[in-house]
Amino acid sequence: MDKAKVQTCEETLEEVGKMLSEIADDSTVPKNVKLKVATALDTLKNQKDASIKVHKALNELGEIGI
Repeated sequence: MDKAKVQTCEETLEEVGKMLSEIADDSTVPKNVKLKVATALDTLKNQKDASIKVHKALNELGEIGI
């Protein structure tokens, strides 16, 4: 994969992580949603392969209908 594309992908994942963090920190968000968001965030932070990160995070978020 092109180095510029990898950087763009990482930047996008970082941006998504920030948005998910905001959702997780919002006191009006239900606990079940926060749990799924936290799991998705953990996946984005700890998984090495970008495509696996995205797939696993989307699976978690898909379970709550986001």
